[in-house]
Amino acid sequence: MPSLSNLPTPHPRTTASHKRETLLQIILPAVICFLLLAGGLVWGVSPGAAASRSGADVALIFIMLLLLLPLLLIGLMFAAVLVGVWKFYSILLPYMKVLQGVGILIQDRTRFYADKAAAPFIAINSWQAALQECARQVSKPFRQEVR
Repeated sequence: MPSLSNLPTPHPRTTASHKRETLLQIILPAVICFLLLAGGLVWGVSPGAAASRSGADVALIFIMLLLLLPLLLIGLMFAAVLVGVWKFYSILLPYMKVLQGVGILIQDRTRFYADKAAAPFIAINSWQAALQECARQVSKPFRQEVR
């Protein structure tokens, strides 16, 4: 299997920008949501909470956690699929040029055999056109010009 060492290294500035955007757009909102839910849960079950709030507030937090659990599982499955596709792509990357060459060879062979199959029909049409032109040229002197 060809090594991936001949691939170009990513530019440090773009790598740093990508890491920063990942942190700001994915990780930070997920951490904030988790902290808000955890804080609400701690706030809801803390001593003295029953005196100032109803049990419905605490139940609502548990319901939100139960609703977010399937979303978390779907997110984890999506992340696993993305990692799998990325690994698959990194494995296939050295073979892409070979596959592209095979595709071009198949295209050339298909065009060659299509041209070969269509050649008799093109020849018949050209013979027909040549015969018609010959007949027109031969009959030209015999035609009377109408003035």
